[in-house]
This record gives sequence, C-alpha cells and structure tokens, in this order.
Amino acid sequence: MYSIILTIHVLLALSIVVLILLQQSKEGAGALGGGASESFFGSRGSFSLLMKVTSFFVALFFTTSMGLAMLTKNDFGSDINSNVIKEQQTAPQVEDGTQLPSFEEQQQEIQQQDSANPDDLPSNPDE
Repeated sequence: MYSIILTIHVLLALSIVVLILLQQSKEGAGALGGGASESFFGSRGSFSLLMKVTSFFVALFFTTSMGLAMLTKNDFGSDINSNVIKEQQTAPQVEDGTQLPSFEEQQQEIQQQDSANPDDLPSNPDE
C-alpha cells in the first residue's frame, strides 16, 4: 500500500512540474518558449484548462502527502516507542542507596588486573 501511494505521489510531483512549465506566463511567452499563437488550446483556453488540471493534481499531491505521513506514523511510530521502552526496561537497575565505584577506583582496579597478569601482555610493544 505504501509503495503504491509513494509511486502515485512521485508521478503527481513530476506531472505538476511539467504542467507548470507548460503554462503561459503573464507576458504571453510560455516557460518552454512560444507565445499565445503557438499554444495548442488557443490563447485563453490553455490557461484555464492547464490551471484546472494543475489545481486538481496539486490537491491529489497534498492528499497523497497526508496519506504517506499517516502510514509512516502508523508503521514506524509505534516501533520506535516500543524499542525505547524495551531498552529502558532491560537497562541494569541500581537499587537506592547503592553507591557505584568512582572513576579513580575503577582505574585502580584495571591497573591491578593488568599487573596481576603480566604474561598476557606482548613482550614486544610493536607487535
């Protein structure tokens, strides 16, 4: 469903660009060249017809935009919130009154572990 609406949305966007470029400017020259006499629908007929078609396509474009936004919210919004809740629930919990070791204490513990196992370290630091 999402891919169908997205395809329609892209086609509408391209159609709107083409329709806007086909419309005549106020000076009488079209965006792609040519004056009122070279227009396919005549001097005034093309303006009203292209304007109506462009307005219809713009309305459809906004409708597909809203549809895509609602589908995206329904598809991805609940997953994001549930992942955050799962991460919060699986995070280690610390009881009140329990004091975590300070940075200095952690560094001392690491140094003691390193000095206790000198065989684990390589003899040549370049290796």
